[in-house]
This record gives sequence, C-alpha cells and structure tokens, in this order.
Amino acid sequence: MELILSHLGIEYVESAPVSSLSPEVQKLARDPRRKIDAIKLLREETGLGLKEAKDAIDGFADQNR
Repeated sequence: MELILSHLGIEYVESAPVSSLSPEVQKLARDPRRKIDAIKLLREETGLGLKEAKDAIDGFADQNR
C-alpha cells in the first residue's frame, strides 16, 4: 500500500495520537455534547480527515471515562 501511495504522490497521515490533543480539544472532547465541536477543532488544528479526527476523539473519550 505504501508503494502505491508513494507512486501516486500521496502522503499517508496516521491519526493524531490521543496524547497530542490540544488542551482545548481535550476540554471539548470530555463533554459528550461537544464531541462534534472537538472533532471540528481537531481537524482545523491538524488537517486530519473526518474519520481520523473522530477516531482520535473517540479514543480520548474512551480513555477518560
């Protein structure tokens, strides 16, 4: 897969590690009612795709329950 992506000039970006979430994203992610806001802010800060950002927020929320 890496060879194909490299040939096409596409850089694969892993999802943001949960520990690298900014304090503001963490604050939003702790409130289930603000999950979408946390995903939006994480995407703005990192350039992650929707799925990757959602997975990072879900992972953070799971660790902080």
